[in-house]
Amino acid sequence: MKQLLYIILFILTPLHFFGQQEYSKIDNTRENDYKIKDFGTRLSASYSNGNNQFFLNSIMPDRFFPKVVLHDDTNKKLSKFNQKFNTDFKTKLTSFPDELINDLKKGDFYNFVSYHFDPLDKTYHLIYRYYSETYGLDYHDYRILTTNDTLIIDDVFIYSSSQKLSETIKLFYLSELPKNYISSFIKKPEYKYILMLKNFVDAKNETNLDKAYKHISLLDNSLDKKDRFTAMLKLELSRSISEEAYFESMEDVLLNFTIDPSINLSAIRYHYLNKDYEAVFKSINSIQNHTNDSFLDFEKGNLSFAVKNYESAEVFYKNMIENYPSFHLPKFSLLVIYEHEHAYKKATKLLAIILNTSTYKKETLIKKVKEQLPLIANSLEFKHWTKKQSS
Repeated sequence: MKQLLYIILFILTPLHFFGQQEYSKIDNTRENDYKIKDFGTRLSASYSNGNNQFFLNSIMPDRFFPKVVLHDDTNKKLSKFNQKFNTDFKTKLTSFPDELINDLKKGDFYNFVSYHFDPLDKTYHLIYRYYSETYGLDYHDYRILTTNDTLIIDDVFIYSSSQKLSETIKLFYLSELPKNYISSFIKKPEYKYILMLKNFVDAKNETNLDKAYKHISLLDNSLDKKDRFTAMLKLELSRSISEEAYFESMEDVLLNFTIDPSINLSAIRYHYLNKDYEAVFKSINSIQNHTNDSFLDFEKGNLSFAVKNYESAEVFYKNMIENYPSFHLPKFSLLVIYEHEHAYKKATKLLAIILNTSTYKKETLIKKVKEQLPLIANSLEFKHWTKKQSS
């Protein structure tokens, strides 16, 4: 039995689309290293400047569209629907850079972290880090191709969902596609899985999560060979169903698929719940080795804090303060450690740094300490610092 993604993304796509494309992978050379790094920097700058055109021009919507829709030249209803869907597709595709730009305006972080040449894929990949105090940590992997010496974005892989952008939009496409338009596909046994996937998407969009979970579980159990795409959809939904469903789904993923950085990102929460802190550290290290991202020192600091290794946590938080001075959570985490260690002199020095490197007003910061850090608030060092700040 062919895997579900193979059926959806390849069998139903016209062969002439792939045969006529003039896009190629990129050789691993020093000159191309410079080009890739420059491309990654310019893409990052465009997001920061509130400009979505660099992304849209680089991903080439007309080229990207055939990745998303189903194809059957004999199905006139489907062909007509695809023509109408093009507008919704462009809106959905544009929402990707627009949402990132809006997140940056709200104070979230989105940074170009690194690039690498994948020896198996034989082309370059760009790694970006997304961080939100509300939603946490995520990474995006941009696969890069070239055409006529111009670099283009082939697709974007999202670590947290373990989906490509094309796959995410394809799920949206399936939610809009009438079921009877798929009828011609059902003549072939494999295509019943497309209908099963649509049932899952429709139920999820209706916020009937229990029904959606039943559909994705049925699809998962019906496939002769374990399909990562299906398993990760089930895992993502299981968090909203029950702790038992989440554990079952996560264990299924860990048992049946190669553990890569994307799965390790999903597994961190699972290992924390199991109090398997060694596994948490290994997962963080795996992601850091792949992304070359020093920002993960923050996660290591949080892990060290969770196991009450405050000395180690202090080292990681100090690294973060040095390397990411505009990111303030490590500073407040370090204040909690100083509270625990009664290191009030260190605490007041750190408060001065926070005051000088953030938008906090001194009155707000003093109030925050009094409400959340009573030992520091009652110390002579803090009282002296408060008077000094008020004078």
